[in-house]
Amino acid sequence: MGRAGIHVEHAIGNADYKICQRACAYALGSPVAVVAEDSDVFQLLVHHTDPAASDVYMVAAKRTVRASTINRRVDVKLSESLLFLHAVSGCDTTSRPHGIGKVGVLKKYAALAESAAMFMASESSKVALETAGERAVLIMYGSQVQLWKGNDLPPEKWGWARSSTGLVPVQMSEPLSQQPQRSSCETSDVIVVADVIHDLAPASRTVFSALQRAANLKALYA
Repeated sequence: MGRAGIHVEHAIGNADYKICQRACAYALGSPVAVVAEDSDVFQLLVHHTDPAASDVYMVAAKRTVRASTINRRVDVKLSESLLFLHAVSGCDTTSRPHGIGKVGVLKKYAALAESAAMFMASESSKVALETAGERAVLIMYGSQVQLWKGNDLPPEKWGWARSSTGLVPVQMSEPLSQQPQRSSCETSDVIVVADVIHDLAPASRTVFSALQRAANLKALYA
């Protein structure tokens, strides 16, 4: 492509983020179109696009969407939490919580805003991220509703054990899967889902650790 006179840039880290970064930079001067089929690219554009910049379009095989318009119309809290919401509800690098869909998570974006802010802050400690991740999982599985119903279930019967510092999850006895696992991100998911950009990878891994407890939390708070 370079020999044909086409400007080429190589991504050292996350290619999706690189595409979004360059598109947003070009949009400061004129409208720009990103040709891609990946819903992750679309959501990165929605999150990172400057509302004051020119329009940013994503051109896919079946349709063209103006990401900048969506950025201007959605709630600011939703836009700020978008990357976390996509990661915690399942993406290329994190598993989807059992029985939880992206739409359901997105509807709870206001309740999840505090956890999202903790993961979006680069200075957050590992302990703070673990606490925020656990709180997010509880919110997704409706723990508050059960408390309001007075349904006080004993956590020791649902995969938790008491220690000197409080409740800790009982470690699973089954070995970790050694086979590569794939998650599907359908084009229809592009409404409001996003991938975690490369500089949030450590936080994304911490979310995944919290999500491993989701099966027990599902039984406890469903």
